[in-house]
Amino acid sequence: VGHRQMLERYRRRYADREAMGQLSFSQLRFESLDAGTVIVLGRWRLRRARDSPHGRFVLVMRKQQEKWRIVVDYTTAEGS
Repeated sequence: VGHRQMLERYRRRYADREAMGQLSFSQLRFESLDAGTVIVLGRWRLRRARDSPHGRFVLVMRKQQEKWRIVVDYTTAEGS
């Protein structure tokens, strides 16, 4: 699945902002591996009318063409 297909699916599924919910992050920790690579660890929570799933994440970010990009995303859910 390419970027365009993912974006279209996201827009269809979350056309209603209330259904999309409010995403927040906490307990962020940044660890630099070198000048162009950072690991980001933290917690996430999605608040919606019917539930509030949450969990942890680890991102590997690399600086590519002067922009930081996520190259690895490991996200887990801990419940709702």
